[in-house]
Amino acid sequence: MKKIALTIALAVFGLTASYAQKTEKAHLTPEQKAQKSTAKLQTDLALDAKQKDAVYKIELEKFKHNESWHKAKHDAKAADKDKQKAFLTANKGQLEKVLTPDQKKKFAGLQQEKKDHKKGKGHNKQKAEKSKA
Repeated sequence: MKKIALTIALAVFGLTASYAQKTEKAHLTPEQKAQKSTAKLQTDLALDAKQKDAVYKIELEKFKHNESWHKAKHDAKAADKDKQKAFLTANKGQLEKVLTPDQKKKFAGLQQEKKDHKKGKGHNKQKAEKSKA
Protein backbone atom coordinates (compact mmCIF):
# COMPACT_ATOMS: atom_id res chain seq x y z
CA MET A 1 0.00 0.00 0.00
CA LYS A 2 2.84 2.37 0.82
CA LYS A 3 4.42 1.70 -2.58
CA ILE A 4 1.20 2.63 -4.37
CA ALA A 5 0.87 5.85 -2.37
CA LEU A 6 4.51 6.69 -3.04
CA THR A 7 4.07 6.01 -6.76
CA ILE A 8 0.99 8.23 -6.93
CA ALA A 9 2.78 11.00 -5.02
CA LEU A 10 5.75 10.85 -7.39
CA ALA A 11 3.44 10.91 -10.43
CA VAL A 12 1.61 13.98 -9.11
CA PHE A 13 4.92 15.67 -8.34
CA GLY A 14 6.23 14.92 -11.84
CA LEU A 15 3.09 16.24 -13.53
CA THR A 16 3.11 19.39 -11.41
CA ALA A 17 6.74 20.06 -12.27
CA SER A 18 6.14 19.58 -15.98
CA TYR A 19 3.19 22.01 -15.98
CA ALA A 20 5.20 24.60 -14.07
CA GLN A 21 7.73 24.90 -16.88
CA LYS A 22 7.23 27.79 -19.24
CA THR A 23 6.46 27.02 -22.83
CA GLU A 24 7.97 29.29 -25.44
CA LYS A 25 5.89 30.52 -28.31
CA ALA A 26 7.24 29.77 -31.73
CA HIS A 27 8.26 32.95 -33.52
CA LEU A 28 6.45 32.75 -36.83
CA THR A 29 7.35 34.76 -39.89
CA PRO A 30 4.72 37.12 -41.32
CA GLU A 31 4.14 34.60 -44.13
CA GLN A 32 3.51 31.78 -41.65
CA LYS A 33 1.19 33.98 -39.60
CA ALA A 34 -0.72 34.96 -42.73
CA GLN A 35 -1.07 31.32 -43.80
CA LYS A 36 -2.30 30.31 -40.35
CA SER A 37 -4.76 33.19 -40.19
CA THR A 38 -6.00 32.54 -43.73
CA ALA A 39 -6.51 28.85 -43.02
CA LYS A 40 -8.58 29.67 -39.94
CA LEU A 41 -10.68 32.19 -41.84
CA GLN A 42 -11.15 29.72 -44.69
CA THR A 43 -12.57 27.08 -42.35
CA ASP A 44 -14.65 29.57 -40.34
CA LEU A 45 -16.03 31.51 -43.33
CA ALA A 46 -15.95 28.82 -46.06
CA LEU A 47 -13.87 30.95 -48.44
CA ASP A 48 -13.42 29.93 -52.06
CA ALA A 49 -9.97 29.86 -53.74
CA LYS A 50 -10.19 33.44 -55.05
CA GLN A 51 -11.25 34.78 -51.67
CA LYS A 52 -8.53 32.76 -49.95
CA ASP A 53 -5.83 34.33 -52.15
CA ALA A 54 -7.18 37.83 -51.53
CA VAL A 55 -7.42 37.23 -47.77
CA TYR A 56 -3.86 35.84 -47.70
CA LYS A 57 -2.51 38.98 -49.40
CA ILE A 58 -4.38 41.23 -46.98
CA GLU A 59 -3.25 39.24 -43.95
CA LEU A 60 0.35 39.15 -45.20
CA GLU A 61 0.37 42.92 -45.59
CA LYS A 62 -1.04 43.30 -42.07
CA PHE A 63 1.56 41.02 -40.47
CA LYS A 64 4.45 42.63 -42.37
CA HIS A 65 3.25 46.07 -41.26
CA ASN A 66 2.96 44.88 -37.65
CA GLU A 67 6.46 43.42 -37.71
CA SER A 68 8.00 46.62 -39.09
CA TRP A 69 6.04 48.70 -36.59
CA HIS A 70 7.27 46.60 -33.64
CA LYS A 71 10.85 46.76 -34.92
CA ALA A 72 10.67 50.55 -35.31
CA LYS A 73 9.21 50.85 -31.82
CA HIS A 74 12.03 48.72 -30.37
CA ASP A 75 14.70 50.70 -32.23
CA ALA A 76 13.23 54.02 -31.07
CA LYS A 77 13.19 52.78 -27.48
CA ALA A 78 16.87 51.81 -27.69
CA ALA A 79 17.76 55.19 -29.24
CA ASP A 80 15.89 57.05 -26.50
CA LYS A 81 17.72 55.03 -23.86
CA ASP A 82 21.08 55.93 -25.43
CA LYS A 83 20.12 59.63 -25.57
CA GLN A 84 19.11 59.59 -21.91
CA LYS A 85 22.36 57.89 -20.88
CA ALA A 86 24.42 60.45 -22.83
CA PHE A 87 22.48 63.31 -21.23
CA LEU A 88 23.00 61.94 -17.72
CA THR A 89 26.72 61.43 -18.34
CA ALA A 90 27.08 65.02 -19.59
CA ASN A 91 25.06 66.30 -16.65
CA LYS A 92 27.26 64.42 -14.18
CA GLY A 93 30.37 65.87 -15.85
CA GLN A 94 29.01 69.41 -15.52
CA LEU A 95 28.20 68.82 -11.86
CA GLU A 96 31.68 67.50 -11.12
CA LYS A 97 33.24 70.64 -12.65
CA VAL A 98 31.41 72.75 -10.08
CA LEU A 99 32.08 70.60 -6.99
CA THR A 100 35.15 70.62 -4.76
CA PRO A 101 37.09 67.34 -4.23
CA ASP A 102 35.39 66.78 -0.83
CA GLN A 103 31.98 67.43 -2.36
CA LYS A 104 32.77 65.02 -5.19
CA LYS A 105 33.50 62.25 -2.66
CA LYS A 106 30.30 63.00 -0.78
CA PHE A 107 28.35 63.12 -4.05
CA ALA A 108 29.78 59.73 -5.09
CA GLY A 109 28.68 58.33 -1.72
CA LEU A 110 25.18 59.70 -2.19
CA GLN A 111 24.99 58.17 -5.65
CA GLN A 112 26.11 54.80 -4.27
CA GLU A 113 23.44 54.98 -1.55
CA LYS A 114 20.84 55.76 -4.19
CA LYS A 115 22.07 52.84 -6.30
CA ASP A 116 21.96 50.46 -3.33
CA HIS A 117 18.46 51.64 -2.43
CA LYS A 118 17.32 51.07 -6.00
CA LYS A 119 18.68 47.51 -5.91
CA GLY A 120 16.39 46.74 -2.99
CA LYS A 121 13.22 47.36 -4.97
CA GLY A 122 11.14 44.88 -6.96
CA HIS A 123 12.90 41.99 -8.63
CA ASN A 124 16.32 43.33 -7.65
CA LYS A 125 15.93 42.50 -3.95
CA GLN A 126 18.12 39.43 -4.34
CA LYS A 127 20.92 41.55 -5.81
CA ALA A 128 20.72 43.93 -2.86
CA GLU A 129 20.81 41.09 -0.34
CA LYS A 130 23.83 39.53 -2.07
CA SER A 131 25.72 42.83 -2.13
CA LYS A 132 25.06 43.36 1.60
CA ALA A 133 26.34 39.90 2.52
